[in-house]
Amino acid sequence: MSATLMAVGVLSLHISPNVHVISTASRSPAFMQIPATIGEAKSRFQAALGKYQTPAMPTQSFINSMLTQQFALVAPTYRYSRIYSVGFEFLCQAYLPVTCRTPEDAEKIRKAMYTALDFDPMQCKADAEQLLAFAAGKSEAELLGSDDFQQVKEKPFKYSLQFGAGLITLMKAVGVEPGKESIDRWCAALNLPNAASLTRDWENFNLQMSKLETFQEMMLQMNAAAKRTEAARLKAKAEAAAKEATDAEAEAAAEVSE
Repeated sequence: MSATLMAVGVLSLHISPNVHVISTASRSPAFMQIPATIGEAKSRFQAALGKYQTPAMPTQSFINSMLTQQFALVAPTYRYSRIYSVGFEFLCQAYLPVTCRTPEDAEKIRKAMYTALDFDPMQCKADAEQLLAFAAGKSEAELLGSDDFQQVKEKPFKYSLQFGAGLITLMKAVGVEPGKESIDRWCAALNLPNAASLTRDWENFNLQMSKLETFQEMMLQMNAAAKRTEAARLKAKAEAAAKEATDAEAEAAAEVSE
């Protein structure tokens, strides 16, 4: 990482700007229409976050990677899945606490990314929590045979970074170690032709996590050094003040003796 980088209802119709029709039975409750372009998604994000809010560069890099997945939402084969929300939440939890200044900043950014992509952040978080709770204690076969997974399998499904992260998270939830063999097996079970993409995304995630660990350790060291420097400065200031007081007392005593 360079020095600069250090420092996802009710039955109704939802019309996208590309004029294809998506039933919101397959989509989490939304506020607006799906953004027509990545640029529009980024503009919505900034509006939701606040005009004068500027995330740190590592955070902005993550935001960009999430918002560029807008392309999946306007694809004819796009359908909402709770698996998407599981992945969205997983990625936010992995990146934002490490790169944001405060927990409050991390939460604002998480919500703004959902809003930018036309999702309800509260509903998506609930979807993720419910699916993970459902997966707890299940076997791999039971989870792959569940409704959420069978709905993906039944017809062509558009892959996205968030959906892939959801699959990985749910693999772990049922005790499956993510890797090429397990990814190939799950994609085959879901009729997804995206095993190579998911494998690549998983490898890249691990690489980025390694970089973030280095970043976090470096920040801890820098903070510790800054605290030591500040402590030394305060000590020197106190010593100077004490000396000044002693000198003043001595001077006053000398004047009295005269």
